[in-house]
Amino acid sequence: MEKLAQVLYFAWQCDTGEEKPDEDAYEQLLKPLKKCTEHTFILRHLRLGERCAMKLVDVFVNLPIKKIDLYGNLVREKGCEVIARFVQRCPTLTHLNLGGNDIPASGIKELLVAIETTKSLKILELGTEKGDPFPNQIEGEALQALVDSIATRTCPLRWLNLNRNPIGREDQFGFVALAMYLSGDSILQVLKLSKTGMTTETASEIFAALQTDQYLQLLDLSRNHLQPQIGIAMASLVNHKRKSKTKGSLQALSLADNPDITGMGFKPFFRSLAFDKSLTSLELTNTGLCNTGLRVLALALLSNNTITSLDLARNNFTEIKSFTSALVHNPVISYLNLRSNKIGDGGACSMASVLESAAPLNYLDMSHCAIEDKGAVAVGVGLANNKNLVSLNMSHNMLSPDAGHALMELTRKNKHLQTFDVSGTLVTTGDNLRMASTIQRNKKMKSEQILSHMNQEVRRLQYTQMQLHEAQQILRKFEQQRYEIERDHLATERFYSKDKEATIRRTKEVRTSLQAEISLYEDFYAKNQNKETEIHAIKTKKEEECKHLAHRLQCDRDYREDQTAELARSRERLEYLTKSREDKKKRLAERTEGAKKDREDWLLKQREYKELITVIQNRATEVEQELEEKKRLKLQKEEEAAERRRQRKSRITGLDRQTVMNELLAKAIEEEAQRLGRTDGEDSASPVEEMSDDTTSGSESATKPPKKKVTLSKRRPLAVLASTPWKPATEKAHKTDDNKGAPASIYPSPQDEPTPLPPASPPSNKRAYVPKPPAKRPHRAVVGAPATVAEAAAVASGTGLPPHIPPITWRSPQRK
Repeated sequence: MEKLAQVLYFAWQCDTGEEKPDEDAYEQLLKPLKKCTEHTFILRHLRLGERCAMKLVDVFVNLPIKKIDLYGNLVREKGCEVIARFVQRCPTLTHLNLGGNDIPASGIKELLVAIETTKSLKILELGTEKGDPFPNQIEGEALQALVDSIATRTCPLRWLNLNRNPIGREDQFGFVALAMYLSGDSILQVLKLSKTGMTTETASEIFAALQTDQYLQLLDLSRNHLQPQIGIAMASLVNHKRKSKTKGSLQALSLADNPDITGMGFKPFFRSLAFDKSLTSLELTNTGLCNTGLRVLALALLSNNTITSLDLARNNFTEIKSFTSALVHNPVISYLNLRSNKIGDGGACSMASVLESAAPLNYLDMSHCAIEDKGAVAVGVGLANNKNLVSLNMSHNMLSPDAGHALMELTRKNKHLQTFDVSGTLVTTGDNLRMASTIQRNKKMKSEQILSHMNQEVRRLQYTQMQLHEAQQILRKFEQQRYEIERDHLATERFYSKDKEATIRRTKEVRTSLQAEISLYEDFYAKNQNKETEIHAIKTKKEEECKHLAHRLQCDRDYREDQTAELARSRERLEYLTKSREDKKKRLAERTEGAKKDREDWLLKQREYKELITVIQNRATEVEQELEEKKRLKLQKEEEAAERRRQRKSRITGLDRQTVMNELLAKAIEEEAQRLGRTDGEDSASPVEEMSDDTTSGSESATKPPKKKVTLSKRRPLAVLASTPWKPATEKAHKTDDNKGAPASIYPSPQDEPTPLPPASPPSNKRAYVPKPPAKRPHRAVVGAPATVAEAAAVASGTGLPPHIPPITWRSPQRK
């Protein structure tokens, strides 16, 4: 350390410009260096500059440094850059204090890069305490950049001190960025913003951000000239935590030296304190608190059981009777500062009642409170039997020598008071000496208590040491046993290494055989399951069959009895059917002959239709050629053809090419029909109308269908007729339609068929069978080929026979 002190001293001389050696400065530098360790360097108020910072960094490089505290020096911008480069490379640094070093905003840039990259840094102090001459100069923009760097770190900061930095001198954007960071993923626990130029609006934003924060424990907003509106923001924070049923994290709050808040501003905050369950320390020094605000605070303390430290120094209240009444019933407040409040004898008497009670008050400051003799004696009476108060300050009050003597005599009965200050009063020197002896006695008794407690701890530690010695002996035995076990284990390992290969081989064989057995078992189990399923299905099926057979047997028995009666009726019916069989055979032969004749007629007509189609197609080709020739003549002689067209329009108005073709086709069909000798004998209408056939057969004749014009332009070409084979009709017989006049089928209707035998079922009514005579059947006309040209066109278009001619079906009579 002496070598380091010499190096630092020479660097200090270069920084300060001192030429003559100064032994006092060297000793002052050497003394804190001796207290430094390899993990902690604390060098405060030594005027260390840039060169000293460089020398220290050279030393820090080889050490696992965790804390660097250079508060109150003159590092400034360049020295801060040097330290920032070291912080960027140091993986173990957790605490960095560069407060009071006159660092400007430009010197923070390098430090921001280090803060963003390092992962171990948790505490960063750039603030300056009250009275130090060289505060840092961090402004709003620098704070925004600092917040951005902290937000991007993988391990966020826990402690940030920015006291006495002119952050809000130009704008409040830095505080806004900080509030947004607090409302996000911040885990900051301590935040100090004393005397930073913060306005009431930005302070309210910070309190609003704390509504979602879960980590901040200490907040210092002292000396910022906050206005009464801040009380509403603090009350909303407490109320939000109460409504959301979440315990707040804020434990310590300092609003000292904000005299513009006054008691009116604190009223909403004090009312909400009754429901607060997290705040333990509240500093309200010099905040303009008056008697009204103190009474509201007293009401809150009756319900609040968390505040243990309360600082109310330098305020404007004079009546504390209600406040002391609340203190009597408050079981937690241990620190109370009433310094520089003109409470007088009345306030001292009220505090005496608190001292006489069992209130857990340990520290009480009533200096500069204008207390006179009466109040002093009352305090002495309260101190006589008090067992909790450790420190009392009544300095700079108006105590007379007699009051001081009485106070000292009463205080001598107290055996727990460790500190009692009555300086600045008229208490005599003898009383001061007696008081000092009393304090010394109390300290001695306290030390004896501490000594006895320490002796108890020593005895407990000795007993623990004895147990530790016994445990060490047992541990030695266990170590010996462990050595023997290890030796046996080595021998076992050797044996195991020899037998390992054989075991592995045997294991493989066993696994193979086991897998084979498992596969066999799985197959057997699957087959067994399938067999069980099949057996169960067969069993179920057999049971159902047995039930069905039993039911069927019963039905058969009943049925047999019915069949016996039915047999007699069946025999009678059989005799009747035997007699009518010959008649049916004759009728069937007649129908067969009629069908054969119809087929021959149809084949004949088909051949005739093929010839007609050939003639019609040739005529159509000639007509088309004539039309083309006329069209060519029209183009050549346009003027002459105009007159002819008018004449032609008068003759064939409205006829198009298709109409002409239809007329020509109709004429050709009529000529061909006349040539074949069928037009005069069968048709009496024009060639383009449908004609009906004479469907008479035997003695009965069918009515002729009504005449119906059929336009050939709407039919398909007749060329298809040649390729259309003759098809027999379906099995269903068609009756004659009275409306359309279509010929009927040659086959008898289902009514002409013999009545089938009734099913063999038990008769519902046992009566004698009476045979019914066969129904009379109308004689069906034989249908031949299509009767008209339109029917032939329909056949040629692929639709088969015309719509009114039923199809012909060849079938043999069914036999029952």
